[in-house]
Amino acid sequence: MQETRAAEQIGFVDKRNSQRFECWSSLQFHHNTAWERGIATDISDTGIHIVTLHPLEEGSKVKVCFDEPGTFGSRTLVGKVRWKSELSPFESKNWIAPSMGIEFTSKLPVDASAFAKQNKPQ
Repeated sequence: MQETRAAEQIGFVDKRNSQRFECWSSLQFHHNTAWERGIATDISDTGIHIVTLHPLEEGSKVKVCFDEPGTFGSRTLVGKVRWKSELSPFESKNWIAPSMGIEFTSKLPVDASAFAKQNKPQ
């Protein structure tokens, strides 16, 4: 997977303990007093990869708000930034944009595989 190779290039050691599912879903995340936008490119029961122009610092607490598959509602999860990369496509051929990895500190309210199926990459 491209994200894994690029993460290894920036010194990230893959310590995932649950299966990741590729997805493509617009979302919002909140830190301190500001909301930012991003795109989820993979999700698991324990975390999410978010492509964003404004990745947060490692260790930052964050609220992630995304649409719940098959409904008109949205869900907000609490998490912590485990790693970030500010690489752009111009700096690395294996990386699509600046991004960050979030570890959920609250339980994912939907099944990760169902979320991914509803939000398949086009």
